[in-house]
Amino acid sequence: MKSFLILIATVILAANASFGNVDPDKKPTKFRILAVSASNDSVMSASNVITLFQPFSIELPTAFTPNGDGLNDSFGAVAKGVKEYKMIIYNRFGDVVFSTSDINTKWNGTVKGNEAPSGGYVYQVYARGNEGQGVDRSGKVILIK
Repeated sequence: MKSFLILIATVILAANASFGNVDPDKKPTKFRILAVSASNDSVMSASNVITLFQPFSIELPTAFTPNGDGLNDSFGAVAKGVKEYKMIIYNRFGDVVFSTSDINTKWNGTVKGNEAPSGGYVYQVYARGNEGQGVDRSGKVILIK
């Protein structure tokens, strides 16, 4: 009977990944299980590659203050594991004041280069994660000056 060791190896395709510690800001981590012979260190068997995606989460603030102090100066989603994204912001008359398909692009409180007035705005957010879960949500945000 041959003896062998079971190893869990991180596939080189994942950058700087370590088992059990998946960085939410990195790309998906890929793992593979290897059975290695105890006598000559040769690989006897290898599993399929398993891809671990970041857990999907998305949060939106209820207010922001675009006053240039470096705190809450823009409005947008704080999210992890997002594959598809769209956000539209409307003023009280239903006019679109901002839209983006880039999760990293936030609204800075301007409309066509001019400061938007203080008050309430309505947003619609559509987001999907790598495994199909997602949200299609609308809500209100307060612009405070």
